[in-house]
Amino acid sequence: MSTDKEKLIHQLQELSILMDLNGDNPFRCRAHSRAARTLEDLDGRPGEWIEKDILPGIKGLGKGLIEKIRDWAVSGNLGELDEY
Repeated sequence: MSTDKEKLIHQLQELSILMDLNGDNPFRCRAHSRAARTLEDLDGRPGEWIEKDILPGIKGLGKGLIEKIRDWAVSGNLGELDEY
């Protein structure tokens, strides 16, 4: 069974691929892919990252991605995936 962290990482990777296939901004595609790789190295669960407010201090995670991760921690889904 997947952990919350694995589910979030998978959804970020999936979103990156879909954005790329859709011809979206390559910078945004790479940012989502890099965020997934960065989160792989973090200990704990996404909810803990939010509670401890550690995401803003992580290089490569901008405000937009942090907000997506916060939303994911509440809903368990990246809403942007529904657009693809």
